[in-house]
Amino acid sequence: MHPSLTKIHPMKQSFLFLAVYGAAACVASADDVQSIGAALETGLSEQLTILQGMTDASTCAAAFPSLESNFKKLADLNDRVDPTDLWHHIESNAEFKAKLIHLLQSISIEFYRIEQAQFFGCEPLKQLLLPLLVPAKTPEE
Repeated sequence: MHPSLTKIHPMKQSFLFLAVYGAAACVASADDVQSIGAALETGLSEQLTILQGMTDASTCAAAFPSLESNFKKLADLNDRVDPTDLWHHIESNAEFKAKLIHLLQSISIEFYRIEQAQFFGCEPLKQLLLPLLVPAKTPEE
């Protein structure tokens, strides 16, 4: 134990350790949010590259497993961080937010291109992307 802590009452030592532990947890959480944000950016970049490579039936069939894996990897990120913390991180970093917006816009353009090409006849691709392209129905509909 550090010599300066021996002069602190044992109960106060406990509170001090709890405070330090809590601060360390906050730092770890911030690091997690940053690493998840970086993984999100990387995953979206990979997704864009995969989608851009889909230009006909054979390239779609070849790239589909990679796209499906990418979707799963991005979905798994949701379980690794509190979404509120991630949104706060995105909102507080203008450059990072701009990168994500650009990636999402580019991915949307690729979704539209692939949909207009009728998914290049690749039924698994259609099944994967169609739910993202069709607006969800409200209970009144």
